[in-house]
Amino acid sequence: MKAGAFAVLTAAGSGTRLGCNGPKALVEVGGVPMLVRAAQGLAAAGVAGIIVTAPTEQLEFFSALFPNARTSGGVPVEVVAGSPASRQASVACGLAALPGFAERIGLAFGEDTPVLVHDAARCLTPPEMIARVVAAVEAGHNAVIPAIPVTDTLKEVGPRTQAGPREEVGSRTEEGLHKEVGPCEQVGPHTEADLLKEVGSRTEGTARQTQVSGAASLHAPLEVTETSVISVRPVVATPDRSRFASVQTPQGFTWQTLRRAHECAGERANSEKTAATDDAGLVEAMGEPVVVVDGDALALKITTAVDLALAELLVDSSLR
Repeated sequence: MKAGAFAVLTAAGSGTRLGCNGPKALVEVGGVPMLVRAAQGLAAAGVAGIIVTAPTEQLEFFSALFPNARTSGGVPVEVVAGSPASRQASVACGLAALPGFAERIGLAFGEDTPVLVHDAARCLTPPEMIARVVAAVEAGHNAVIPAIPVTDTLKEVGPRTQAGPREEVGSRTEEGLHKEVGPCEQVGPHTEADLLKEVGSRTEGTARQTQVSGAASLHAPLEVTETSVISVRPVVATPDRSRFASVQTPQGFTWQTLRRAHECAGERANSEKTAATDDAGLVEAMGEPVVVVDGDALALKITTAVDLALAELLVDSSLR
């Protein structure tokens, strides 16, 4: 990787779904906070500088995780306040700090500089995958996302209704995001699924359409009694899963592309209800092409206690 790539590392999110009271990025995996692990992965991939977006009230504590404002590998780190409004708003805070940060550490920063947006919750992301994203940006692609194949069957579902006693019901579902993007390069062999995008054959293409589908989630066992009323959703369609890919981070962009995408959609960032769930979505909204490179199952997003347990096992094994 060339020395000019920078990264915005989001770490302002809460750990509610993970079962902790504080910021999720401070939860340890294998004895190391997720934020520190994620920053080390970026450093190992050759990123020149890292902006961390943290909760406003904990900037000093987050900064203390990086003695001398550097990772253990010596890469400069600056911690700035994120936004409680949305992830999109927090990323915008990090982007606003990037030019000044680059100037202070004495590194060139221009319109074509590769900029990554990464999540601390994907702290096991292999450096090789990060380097692959940056290499694609340096090769001339203005927006690059890593993704892996979808292996679960996908169902498009309708509005929720109530099922009375004795009715057959399926497994519970929660909404997940699926995006249709243009044709892309071959996606790697891994299987972990988070954000999903529809992909085409192995030729160049552009991003266009969004649709919602269901994704299985884990819950405590559900006891059904004679008088139970259970919420159900009808199946509308079964899309061809080969057209979809599960998207990960870091996502990579040229500075001018990412800056313009956030400027064009700034009003969406005021609420999680309207904010983009990933930065590539903002580029898609401008009608600009987004391409896909191979992701990796190790780049799983740690959101629930089950995810955390899996991450701990991976750290303890030879896989990570």
